[in-house]
Amino acid sequence: MRWKKEMIVSTVLLFFLAVTMVLMGCGDTQTFTVGGTVSGLNGSITLRNNGGDDLTITSDGPFTFATALADGSSYNVTIKTHPSGQCGFVANGSGTISGGAVTDVSVDCYNSGSLDPTFDSDGMLVYNGGNADRANSIAIDDNGKILVTGYSGGGLDRDMLIWRYNADGSADTTFDSDGIVVYDYTGGVNPNPDSGTSITTDANGKILVSGWDFFTDQGLNSLLTWRYNTDGSLDPDFDPDFDPGIDPYPDPQFFIYASTLYDRSITTDSSNKILVVGSTTFLPTDMVILRFNTDGTEDDTFGSFGVVTYDGGSSDNGHSITTDDNGKILVTGCSQNANYDDMVIWRYNTDGSPDTDFDTDGIAVYDGGIDDDEEGYCITTDANGKILVTGYSYNVDSNTDMVIWRYNADGSLDDTFDTDGMAVYDSGGFEEGYSIATDAKGRILVTGYIDDGSDLNMAIWRYNADGSPDTTFDTDCVAIYDSGDNDEQGLSITIDADGKILVTGYSNNGSNDDMIIWRYIQ
Repeated sequence: MRWKKEMIVSTVLLFFLAVTMVLMGCGDTQTFTVGGTVSGLNGSITLRNNGGDDLTITSDGPFTFATALADGSSYNVTIKTHPSGQCGFVANGSGTISGGAVTDVSVDCYNSGSLDPTFDSDGMLVYNGGNADRANSIAIDDNGKILVTGYSGGGLDRDMLIWRYNADGSADTTFDSDGIVVYDYTGGVNPNPDSGTSITTDANGKILVSGWDFFTDQGLNSLLTWRYNTDGSLDPDFDPDFDPGIDPYPDPQFFIYASTLYDRSITTDSSNKILVVGSTTFLPTDMVILRFNTDGTEDDTFGSFGVVTYDGGSSDNGHSITTDDNGKILVTGCSQNANYDDMVIWRYNTDGSPDTDFDTDGIAVYDGGIDDDEEGYCITTDANGKILVTGYSYNVDSNTDMVIWRYNADGSLDDTFDTDGMAVYDSGGFEEGYSIATDAKGRILVTGYIDDGSDLNMAIWRYNADGSPDTTFDTDCVAIYDSGDNDEQGLSITIDADGKILVTGYSNNGSNDDMIIWRYIQ
């Protein structure tokens, strides 16, 4: 009987020991590491997980963060410091630990100023509609979709086009079924060329395009503003009752300003009103700004019946429009001085009156000297409220240089910018800047062209906030795309949510132009 008692005691002890071990085990939480692979690295990169646990890596290959995380914890891998002259991108960088180590975080490094191979496989997207195709303006909508406007066709039979692409460069087939909206005015006796010159989105995500139509029956150009819904259909709520008074129009969903006009640029203000700038073609040419209410009717509280005109006595052209943080309206272009053009910035109050706090009369003029032309093509403001303009200026060798001007809010040149308020790029031939933007770090990006002596090449310049060339961008501050013996130009530039550079314009294929979008690594 004694051995039975001893067996019972031993069994009870073993049972309690097992229960104790189980209970102790329940208090132990498993932990797992987070890691992945780095590729394309040239230099060093510092990664960070969950806002800490920094890890510096100096070569391609696998990596693992030192701190293990409890099962069920979240992780978020970001880049704290990019390699010099490169930009890194994280894929599969966030998630939740689920019963095992994370090993699939991917960090890809690319040289700054190089084409992005993740965009349409080679960094560039080409549209060839079989005739002349050209893009004039690019924008990113709130969903990261890429919007471009321009035209397709030749001679008098050009159509206004809007292209919409997904972030990877594929056509967005939810937009008018094939990613392309075509507007072809078919009224009148003769064909009429239509073109989109500028594109943006409003506060409701609607797509706004400004452009023009040459009405062959009347022999004049008219400014058009279209508004489209996000699916690519014309917005029937945009000026539904309009009567152009020129020709019976089958499509009442857009507004036409019945005068001889060329428009250049469109934007919206803080009240979601629509601002368009361009030029009349009457002699002399005048700069003109139009403001429309959100329903497409003229805003009678602006200027004279929604129109502000500047007549300096000779030829005045408006090319680009924006608003500053105070709601003031900024326009750049040029005014003729004798037989030469000067770069001009106009600033207006919200009611359309000249802002006399800006260079005393609302106009800042840059005159590079006798017998020299200067022209502003695009205007924007930076994070500090400084005014940035790009365009060109003729030099003593009788060719053009790309110029960035920076002005203070009072209309004076900012002499802290490259010592004299302007940064000039001269490669020895012709260069012009057509479009300007700033990135999250305050760097200035311009696109346009460089003439290498045989053809025109698309160019992107990057400058530091002080006006000095950023030589970490493609080693010399300028990235050039040269297809060979044919011309290509960058006409519009923007920056997406990842900080990548998007440029649109055209590339000649030997017989006609193709619409093209380039995406570059910052």
